[in-house]
Amino acid sequence: MARVSAVLLLGLFLAGCMPLGNVRQMYASDTSDPCNDHRQVLVKTKESFTKTILKGAAAGVVAGALIGFLSEGDLQGAVTGAVIGGAAGAVGGYFKARYDKAKTRQELIAGIRGDFATDNQHLDKAAQAVRGMTQCRRNQYETILADFKAGNVDRKTALARKDDIDFRIERDRELIALLLDKSEKRAQEYNVALSNGFELPPGRLIKKPTASAQSEYKKYIALKSVNVRPGPGKSSGAPVGRLTKGELVHVAVGHDADAWKPITRSDGTIAYVYTSLIAPENSEQAKQVLAKFDGKAKIPNVPERKMHDAAREKLRSGGATMLAMQQDMQEELLYLQESTTWLFRDEFITALLARTNS
Repeated sequence: MARVSAVLLLGLFLAGCMPLGNVRQMYASDTSDPCNDHRQVLVKTKESFTKTILKGAAAGVVAGALIGFLSEGDLQGAVTGAVIGGAAGAVGGYFKARYDKAKTRQELIAGIRGDFATDNQHLDKAAQAVRGMTQCRRNQYETILADFKAGNVDRKTALARKDDIDFRIERDRELIALLLDKSEKRAQEYNVALSNGFELPPGRLIKKPTASAQSEYKKYIALKSVNVRPGPGKSSGAPVGRLTKGELVHVAVGHDADAWKPITRSDGTIAYVYTSLIAPENSEQAKQVLAKFDGKAKIPNVPERKMHDAAREKLRSGGATMLAMQQDMQEELLYLQESTTWLFRDEFITALLARTNS
């Protein structure tokens, strides 16, 4: 077990620096392995996670500056964001890559959600591959036992075949550990990217910030859970939505003195809320409310967010399933390793079989 643990730890360390081509060469290039098809699926999933991380690492500082500018609306925010981006690395890089492809905030969030769906599909296939690999290795052990008991192979040959399978199983475990490590990093990327996306102003995305550019929106925080109206006043009609306490909203500039503030929702539509029920993000009122939520504004409870939460939960449960299956596989195959070793090496059993065959 100590050797297996060392292999797993080494694999986790190498995960961040191993070239993509080497992964396939190391884990899925042996076409003589009857379980290689299952490894191919795991390698493909691992490569999918790794590509995003590697591409993002190079864009981390740029992404941080962009996020800072768009969140704060000035160059000071960009300087702060660059520092954050340097630390965030790949996490900020994923957001930057998605931001460059999208034209609007809604399209950006939809793209992140689409990536979630793709990764869920990869994890589903990977989970099936782990099940298939476990059964495949079990079949290999049983074949050796059957050949040995039938006298088709001698003890030395059976042990050599078993040692070969033992080695392959350790590589299986290492590959699964690498995959689980990338799955966790990928989930972190999604969470950060989605949070950044919802903090952006609604509508078209700013692609080239300049020193004179200013945001067209100001950020406000809902001081309590309230209804929003289709127009400025209760007489404008029935509520068309609701804000939750601590929720971040965007108000177009030029409405500081209005009794009813127009808020722009994620789909670009306008709704109104009474001015005393929201406060600027940096105001003392807003800070007091946000203090109850660890200083972080709530992300709007819009359909995109619900879909994201569902996908994130599936991604999390998929990773948990993979981990549980890895543990089950380790226990099952360890038992097979030990039981077959005892059978092959026990002198009394060997002598008994030799006497029976004579």
